[in-house]
Order: sequence, then C-alpha cells, then structure tokens
Amino acid sequence: MGIVGVFLLWYFLVGRNNRKVYKKMESNFPAIIVFLILAGVFGSVVPAALSILLIIVVLIGIPVLVLSLLCKALFGSKSLEEPSAASKVTRVERTENTKKYDTSGLSKAVPKRKKCVKKFNEKYKLNLSDTEIERIIDASYVSEFWASEVAAMNRDYQSVAEWYKGGNDWFRVYIRSFPIQSISSDEMMQLKHCLDSYNEVFDLVESNDYADIDECIEDVNNKFFTNFDEIGFMIAYRFLSKHGRNVKLPGAKLIRNETTLEELQRKYDELEKSQKEKLKI
Repeated sequence: MGIVGVFLLWYFLVGRNNRKVYKKMESNFPAIIVFLILAGVFGSVVPAALSILLIIVVLIGIPVLVLSLLCKALFGSKSLEEPSAASKVTRVERTENTKKYDTSGLSKAVPKRKKCVKKFNEKYKLNLSDTEIERIIDASYVSEFWASEVAAMNRDYQSVAEWYKGGNDWFRVYIRSFPIQSISSDEMMQLKHCLDSYNEVFDLVESNDYADIDECIEDVNNKFFTNFDEIGFMIAYRFLSKHGRNVKLPGAKLIRNETTLEELQRKYDELEKSQKEKLKI
C-alpha cells in the first residue's frame, strides 16, 4: 500500500498540475490505482530484502520530494547567482508587457481549472462546448490572456455586467452573446474572430433604420440568435470604434404633431437630402 500512497502524493502535488500528465491519467486513473494495489500485494510475497529496500526508497523518496517541492515554491527557477543587468531589464520588460493580465487565484491543478470553467459556463450560459473548454484549459498554461480569463471565471460576481468589466470585456461579451463561437489559443486570432463577428452584426445595424437602441438590439438578437443585452451591445460598439469602424447608432426620435402635408414635406426633404449625400460619395 506504500506504493499507492507515494503515487497519490506525487499525483496531487505534481502530476495533476501538468496538463500532459493529467490528460494521460484522467481516464486511466482507477486502473493505475488497481494495478498499484495488486503490485503491493504481490510485493508482500517477495523476499524480505526487497520489501526492506522498498521501504528505504519510500522513506528517502518522500522527504526528497517534499524538499524539492518546497525549494521550488520558495525559489522557483531562480539561479543561485546574481542576475545580470541584461536579465533584469528583460524581466522588467516582460512584467510591463504582461501586467494587464490578472491571474491571481488561479490554481495550477488541471481538474480545478476545468471544473471552474465548466461551472461558469453553466452559470452564465456561455454555450462553450467541451472541445472549446478543453482548448481554453490547454491555452491557459501557455498564454497569460487565457490564464487571466480562467482566473476571472473563478471569482464571484453580482451580475454578468460585473464580469464584463475588465481588459478583455470584448471577449467576454463575445462568448456570452453568440450561440456559436470560434475559440483560438492565439490571442490575436481570437481578437480577429471577435472583430469579424461584431462587424457582421453591425452591418445589419447600419442597413436598417431603428426607432431606438432597444429595437435595434432586439432585431439583432432575432436575426443572429444572439443574446446581447444593452451593456454588452455597447461594449461591442466601442470595441469596433477602437478598431476603426464608426457605426451610427439609432437615437431617440421625438414625437411630432404635424399635418399630413407637413409629414409628406418632411419625408420628401429627408429623401432629397439622402440622395444628395449619395451623389457626393
């Protein structure tokens, strides 16, 4: 049973924090435990010398493992030598480039990250598929962008609008509002997916004349089966504006008390003005 104990200690301290190891063991974990138990039972009938040797290895191995993990936690991958000036500059530049991402509270364990994303996906109805969730988890180990998104899903919010608030609000609105998403492990490719989807939606906005924003959002949701609310819609609008597309949104229209003749004259003037603007273009 000592072998099983050592294996479990290694798995919960080290193994499940490695994405590749976790994926290999996820489905075979029960079989591995059974195999180790049988190996332990078989080991009880071998010569006593081997049993003593196994005990010695276990007694030595556990302290060494704990000590190595403690050193890693305290010192990380730092060298014992004083870093050079060039390495200090590189470290500062890296900090400047990544400080916009908040990964605080993010567990290293694969199953915890997976559970976090699945729970958040169900709570806020993000429509992420199992494949997309797996891709997000994989990417969170190599990308600060994705690590920050998983960390954000591990926090409590009063409303979905509070979750929107942040440097990646354009992405959060995207996975909350669209029934089908394109998820990429590359941040810039993910940004392009969002831009393409938002541009397609706002093509409809520009091609129709709406009485107000609420009517516009309702039509967009009906046409694209999206789930935009007013806050998310305006975040998407500002995101497009930031990337060079200025969309004219519908404003409030005042009620007029006018005769039939006045109404016809106004419509004629608006039509004439529209045609003149087209000729200028």
